Amino acid sequence: MSLIGRIPLKLAIGLLLARECRCGNRIIAKAGDVITAQMLDGLNDKVLDQMVSVLSEGLDQETIDTNIENQHQSEVKNLYKDSREFPADFTLFMEGDYSSDIYILMDGEVEIVKDFQVIARISERGTFIGEMAVLRGCPRFADVRTACSTKLLRFNGDNLIESAKKRPEVLSRMCYSLAKKLSLTDKNYSKCMGHAVTTGLFSDYFESLMRHEQPEDSRYIQGEINLEVGDVLFEQNDRSTDMFILISGRVDVYINENHVAEIEQAGQVIGEMSGLLCKPRAATVRAKTNCRLFCVPGGQLKQFVLHHPKLVLQMCQNLAERIANTTDNYINLISNSG
Repeated sequence: MSLIGRIPLKLAIGLLLARECRCGNRIIAKAGDVITAQMLDGLNDKVLDQMVSVLSEGLDQETIDTNIENQHQSEVKNLYKDSREFPADFTLFMEGDYSSDIYILMDGEVEIVKDFQVIARISERGTFIGEMAVLRGCPRFADVRTACSTKLLRFNGDNLIESAKKRPEVLSRMCYSLAKKLSLTDKNYSKCMGHAVTTGLFSDYFESLMRHEQPEDSRYIQGEINLEVGDVLFEQNDRSTDMFILISGRVDVYINENHVAEIEQAGQVIGEMSGLLCKPRAATVRAKTNCRLFCVPGGQLKQFVLHHPKLVLQMCQNLAERIANTTDNYINLISNSG
């Protein structure tokens, strides 16, 4: 009698199934069938990762190793283009370009230039470069050039975003990268205006979430907070990292005791930048009316993000939009003041 082994479906190409394999009501293969790449085409990661029973005589390590290598090469081939060291003052792309390449900075420094103004310098290893155009579905919003000899990995942007949707940890890193860029542009803008951008990141998502009394996606939400008029949610320069989602009411935002914004839209997120970047609060937030809010503890934010890929993608898209808008406002302000 043949012995039976169990293996992830995605590694079973070329092996004999011992038992029928199903995806919902659909039969992928029957007992005794040899798994082919065509059978697995179009299946999602959850199905491909499920354990299937195969006959042990076909379960040789060489076949499994070959399957792993072929799968890895196919995936990387669709994403990765090349690695290259660029000289100083090399233009990676120009404002208005329609290319979809995304770079990851490995060493060196790049400058983001708009209307002949250097609006940011990026030198942190692992930072994404060029992701905003792909996320927004728009042409490049600024020039990007190397400030010194710089090593970059180049990826197919469209394929990388599609792949990242299945890998929240990649989107999480992209989100962190975008938050750092927004922090830089906000800092420059604030120097001129004393104004902070406070657009909510996930308002549509949380509006739908809040329509349920016990939403499935709320596992990392600590609970509801109630504020009365005048209560302070957090103070500028606080080291707290909790993120809040406004359910109802209005809050005022103050920077250096100057009123800069009012938030009243249900579903808007408050305090997300401190949670993402682990930096002190950039502003004081005080209740203008009685308010109800959800709280996502700072210590749970990473888990919250990793378990909500749709939310993180929306976060990335909104961060990219905020960077573009803040940069345009900053450039217009400089041009008008000159």
